[in-house]
Amino acid sequence: GKALATYFPTLPPAANYLTDPSRAFYHLAAGSPEVDWPHIIKDNMERLPQAFINQFAPANFTPQDTHLLVGKNFHNYKKSFADALDADPSAYRRIVNRLEEALGRTLLKTQTNYKIPIPTYYPNINSIDLLLPICLVTENIADCALVARRTEAGKYIGHTILTMRQAYNNARLICNLDDHW
Repeated sequence: GKALATYFPTLPPAANYLTDPSRAFYHLAAGSPEVDWPHIIKDNMERLPQAFINQFAPANFTPQDTHLLVGKNFHNYKKSFADALDADPSAYRRIVNRLEEALGRTLLKTQTNYKIPIPTYYPNINSIDLLLPICLVTENIADCALVARRTEAGKYIGHTILTMRQAYNNARLICNLDDHW
C-alpha cells in the first residue's frame, strides 16, 4: 500500500467480482448439481486422490502415481484408465456412486454451514462458480473440489473437479478457504 500511494495520487478501487452477491452462495433449493461424470472420471482422473483410484480401480488396470508420469506416458495411462472403465462398467458405476455419495454429504453439510461452498471467479467467461469440497478417502477431509456453476434456470452444473491445490489457487481470488476445508 505505501509504495503504491507514493507513486500514484489516487489508487484504483478494489476488484469486485460479485455484481450479484447471491452467486456466492449455494442455493439448496436447486438440488444437487447435474455432473459431467465421464469428464470428471475419465478426462481428469489424475485430479482424484491416488488412494481413491487405488481402491476403485477397474479390472485389468494397474494404478500408478500420475505425478511420476509425463508426456506420452501420462496420456497413455489416462487412456488405459478410460478404456479399462469402458470394459468394466461396474467399476465405473462404483466410482460414480462414491462421488455422488460424497457430493451428497457436502450438500448436507451446506444446509448447516453456508460457507462450505467457496466462490471462485472464472475470467474466461466472466463467471462466478462455487467450489464444493469432496471427501473421498477420509470423512471430513476434502480431497478435491467439484466446480459447480449456476445456470440461468437456477440449476447447478458440475463442470469439472479440481485438486485441493487448484481449488485453493482459484478460491483465493475472492476469499480464502475456511478451516472446514
